[in-house]
Order: sequence, then structure tokens, then C-alpha cells
Amino acid sequence: MSNATRCAIAVALVGIIASSSTSFARTSEDGAAWIAKAEAHLYRWQRPGSFVRFELKTDALEAPIAEMERELATKPDREASLVVDALKHVVVHGVVDTGSGGVQTEIVIDCDTKDPSARACIEKMKNAVDGLVRGAFEGLPLRDPSLVAKGASVLAAEIQGDAVLVTLGGRNAGDETTTLHIDRRSELPSLMEMPAARLAYEYSEVAPGHFAPTRLEIQAKNAPARAAEYTWQKLGNLVFPESIRLSQGPHSTRFTFESVQIEARPR
Repeated sequence: MSNATRCAIAVALVGIIASSSTSFARTSEDGAAWIAKAEAHLYRWQRPGSFVRFELKTDALEAPIAEMERELATKPDREASLVVDALKHVVVHGVVDTGSGGVQTEIVIDCDTKDPSARACIEKMKNAVDGLVRGAFEGLPLRDPSLVAKGASVLAAEIQGDAVLVTLGGRNAGDETTTLHIDRRSELPSLMEMPAARLAYEYSEVAPGHFAPTRLEIQAKNAPARAAEYTWQKLGNLVFPESIRLSQGPHSTRFTFESVQIEARPR
């Protein structure tokens, strides 16, 4: 065998080894192990949990306020002016049950009007702010940061470059599969590819060895991307949002927590 032939065989073997180290099939048990590693790094609220009462400021009503002010500039209306002034001073109180993940809010818009249309407008704004606040917390997997939906199964895993791709099956036979990408270095999830959407994750370390999301972005088919961005604060042994920014297309809403108080769960 010539030296050239030996060299060619060696190069081919190196290529095979390199290829097998970056992409090869693995068992469902390997995929479950990677998911367990990832979930072990994710921050979660401790049980049985506590109540976190908060007050926040938001710019959620800036756009409707601006629209109403433009209308008032051309068509002055006393009742509408009262509503606009009240909307500028909206106060949002709320409480989060870290044990259940439930959120309750009280939206205060103080407007001294008996006009039915003005009161209806205020109620509409309250409901809109309430929905945004609840949505901001719904995106937080801190009560239960499980990466596999209840009833789903781990089918297989494959290494591709710096990621482990774990294939998840649905609750029922024939359901479409979902692919979870886990970063091999950080052992944190980076992407969830679902049949109808893609969910991307970014994390920061909020406690030693434990990470909470700083950005969650979902891209559904034929729809603008939606994202939620979080900054964090530590309150004793509890990590809680300091600010939340929701965005969809060119539109965004920001929540800034002005005061936060923890109440222990009654025993």
C-alpha cells in the first residue's frame, strides 16, 4: 500500500469520525437525559409558594391616548377630555400566587363621569391592560419550567454541531412531532420547533446555577413575531420580574414594577 493510499484512508477516517461526532442518532433515553439536564438549570419558584403584591407603571395606553387627543384637537368634548386625563394616570395593582402561577389585577382609572360611552371606554381600557398584564406572566415558566408537555413522549435525540435535537411526540399516536434544541455547552434550551410555530429562548443566570428567560420569541406561521423580554430582581430568596416588555411587529408595551411586596402563604 502506497503512502498516498494510506494518507487518503486516514483522511477519510478522520472525516467519518468528525461527522459522527457532530450528527448521530441517539436513543429516547439520551434525549430524556438531556431534557433533565436542561430543566435542572431552569429557575423555578419554590413550593408551596407565596403571594407577591405589586404596583406597576405601563405605557400600554399611550397609543389610544394619542389617538383620542388627536380627535379632541378637531372636536373638543368635555367627557372625552376627562377620560383622556384619567387614562394618563392609570394605576395597576396586582398579586401573583407563585404556588399556582395565578395572577389577579386591579386596574384603577379614576374618572368622574356618568356618561355611558365614557364609562364603556374606561372599562374597555381596563380590560385591555388586565389582559396584557396576565399575558406578560403567562409567558413565564417559573412555577413549572417543564420542557415536555404533559402526556408527550421523548422519541429520539440527535447531536448537530453545538446543539442536541430532541424529538418529542404528542399525546396521541399520529400527532405531529416537536423538536427541542438544547445548547450542548450551556445545557439550556434554545429553540422549540412546533408544527405551527417556533419558540426561541434566551436566558440569564438569576441565581447560582439557575437561569430565567430574558427573551422568549414565538414566530407563528403567517403572523408577526411576538416577543416577551424580562429583567429580574431578587427579593430575599425569590426572583421576580423588574420589567417586562411585550412586542408584536412594530408595537410594544412595557411594564415597570414600582413596588413589590412578598406575603407568606398562610399555614
